[in-house]
Amino acid sequence: MTMQTFLGELLDAGFALERFVEPRATEAARQVDEVRYRKTLQTPFFVAVRMRKI
Repeated sequence: MTMQTFLGELLDAGFALERFVEPRATEAARQVDEVRYRKTLQTPFFVAVRMRKI
């Protein structure tokens, strides 16, 4: 699902977006797995949203 579809469906259902977060790998993660760390910097694996029903 595209981000446009994901957020669009929530907004169309009467929710207001309060916060959008795209967590990034930490420096500690780089020490564990450099390849995966670089991959997560280029491609988001998940996002967190805070929505409020209006």
